[in-house]
Amino acid sequence: MPPSKIFRCFPLCGCLMLLLFPSCRRDVALERALALAGENRQELEHVLWHYKDDSLKLAAARFLIENMPYHFYEEEFYALPGDGRHRPQLTDFSTEEAGKAHLDSLARAGRMVERHRYKDIQTLDSAFLVRNIDLAFEAWMKPWARRVPFAVFCRY
Repeated sequence: MPPSKIFRCFPLCGCLMLLLFPSCRRDVALERALALAGENRQELEHVLWHYKDDSLKLAAARFLIENMPYHFYEEEFYALPGDGRHRPQLTDFSTEEAGKAHLDSLARAGRMVERHRYKDIQTLDSAFLVRNIDLAFEAWMKPWARRVPFAVFCRY
């Protein structure tokens, strides 16, 4: 029976389990994060399944997923007619003034900057997470990072 069902049936027992068995606390945190993922839950579960035979990478994936509810990214763009979006690349302009002139022309044309916030837990896919976990572990094996403890590695 999953810990979440045990806690509903036996609240006192659930509280004692959380105090006596820290691993239950982690399971609750992971389940809470997966529940917040909504339609993205399957992607996150795929990451956990991918690392089922690698306990260290699995622990890192769990850490990431458990902490994802607190993180997000923002996208900023100019809305175009229909569902179009324009993200000016200021590095494409020869001078800073040319970039500012472009932005001013968008404002004069009535284009407004829109900002959208996306929750990591609901948007990051399994391929992105697996690729980045693997890259992080490659970096951790470099000579300059070998002495970094696992808890510090996960956090940063």
